[in-house]
Amino acid sequence: RSASSTERATDTFRYASREEERVVRTTLHELGTQREDMKLSMKVYHFQELSRTSIRDPILERDGRYIQLKQDLKEEVKKLSPAQLVAAMVSCGRLSVREKEMWWDLARAVERHTVKTKSGAPGLAHSQICLTMHALGKANVKIKDRFYYRMLKLMMKNAEIWTEFDMAWILYGMRKRRLKPRNPEQKEHKLWARVLRAVAAYFRQKMHFISPKGIVYILYEFGKHGIFPGEELFRATRRIRRHLSSLSNRTLVLLAVLLAR
Repeated sequence: RSASSTERATDTFRYASREEERVVRTTLHELGTQREDMKLSMKVYHFQELSRTSIRDPILERDGRYIQLKQDLKEEVKKLSPAQLVAAMVSCGRLSVREKEMWWDLARAVERHTVKTKSGAPGLAHSQICLTMHALGKANVKIKDRFYYRMLKLMMKNAEIWTEFDMAWILYGMRKRRLKPRNPEQKEHKLWARVLRAVAAYFRQKMHFISPKGIVYILYEFGKHGIFPGEELFRATRRIRRHLSSLSNRTLVLLAVLLAR
């Protein structure tokens, strides 16, 4: 596309603020003028910058420079470092990218850094793996269950180190992909059940370390799974009650929905 047409595309965007408009225009301008000599790390950075705005993928695709940026990331996905890969997936989730091909390229790259490494040791930390599943859920993109099976099986090896964020992201990712243990004869469903039991067990064990916000999010996700961890629910609500004034409006809404169940 010509420079004039891409500039006209940015004129059609509905910006949340002047600052957001400056960020979008500056980022796309740099991509248009410096892309050929730009390092991959800078392309990932610019992708992150765009994802932090209110403009989403379908709108940004009116601009050829953004389309080319996504194409470059797809073509160079094997060169992404573990941190760059996670950043790209989180950005895709924020931008609501719906292209399965791009998500599968990123998911396969995650597998190369985790279950398919030459040393056998994963190149991604547990929290980074959880973030990739959260990003998939946020974008509402459905990729094959085998990706989740491989990631969750790997994570179960060290479930005791899960943080409150890991537990919330695992529950969220499983819920969005509808990974429910319905058939006890299938290995995948057996794993889904083991993961849910592990989250419940470590939530119970670590509750006194978990923030009030984290407790609300984990309980909310349990509720969406149709699971209500009895006695722990009462322990949790007692703890939350002492910190109600510190909770955000969004967290209070989630708490109200949870208690209404």
